Amino acid sequence: MEEKREVGRIKKMLVIQYSILTGKYPLKWDISGIRDIGAKGVCVTARSNLKIGTELLLVLKIPSMPFKQLTLKGQVVSADELKTKREWIVADTNVARIKFTEVQEEDRKLIDDYVDWFWETYIKEMEKNK
Repeated sequence: MEEKREVGRIKKMLVIQYSILTGKYPLKWDISGIRDIGAKGVCVTARSNLKIGTELLLVLKIPSMPFKQLTLKGQVVSADELKTKREWIVADTNVARIKFTEVQEEDRKLIDDYVDWFWETYIKEMEKNK
C-alpha cells in the first residue's frame, strides 16, 4: 500500500469528542480514542460506522496545552471495521480516518508542534537506551 500522508503523525492515545454535522448545531456527541494524529487529520475508533464524506465537529485537547480545547471540523475519508492482527473483526468497533477541513492556523500549529515534540522526545529516549 502506498503512503499518502504528507506530514508526520504519531500513534498516541488521546481522547476526542465528535458529532455528525447534520444542521447548524451538533445534535448528538460521542467520545472516542484517537489512534493516530497529525496536523492534517486523525484516525479514531468509533462505535458507529461513519460513512465516507460525513462532516464532523471535533473537540480535543493536546496534552502539552491541557487548558486549551481545540474545536475543528473534519470529513471522513475512509472507514473500516476494526480487526485484530489475525483479521478477526472487533464487534461494534470501526476505524475512521478524518481529514481536518476547518482548523484555525494556531490550532494546526499546536498539533504539529506536539507531534514534533513527541518524535524528538521519543528519539532522545531511544538514543539513551542504546
